[in-house]
Amino acid sequence: MEPQTPPPQPAPPATVAPVASGSPLLPPVQKGFFRGRLSRVGYLLGILYPAAVIILLAGAGFVSNYVEQPQSGVGSSSIVTAEFILIVILLIVSIPLSASINIRRWHDMGNSGWFYLLTFIPFASLIVVLIELIAPGTPGPNLYGDPYRGGANPLHIYGLR
Repeated sequence: MEPQTPPPQPAPPATVAPVASGSPLLPPVQKGFFRGRLSRVGYLLGILYPAAVIILLAGAGFVSNYVEQPQSGVGSSSIVTAEFILIVILLIVSIPLSASINIRRWHDMGNSGWFYLLTFIPFASLIVVLIELIAPGTPGPNLYGDPYRGGANPLHIYGLR
């Protein structure tokens, strides 16, 4: 009888050096449009910035329509049309920005960004937004990175920097 040799042992998994950001037990998180975390204040500002611009544009259109003389209808209608086009462009641009702040807010609470899809359920979206505004984020680093420290800068809020 021939002696049996033990099967070869698998090589131990390669260890990864700890990442400077966050805990060494958590995977590295890259910064990006849908990555990272966003605090409650950042989320609120992310909602208010586009709303303020739309209100200002609509108010300017309202004022320009009533300040002009009734005889100069051509000039005022072109101003209103230009402001309408700007508002539509802003609304289209705000769709991915809204997705970014919602996903990053869910990340701050330690949840998957897929919870953002709950906002598309009628009547439940109000509850989801209230949860995003009220629920605190996880203290310290979590699976999605370090706590948000970007301040009120819109580029940081929307994940553009």
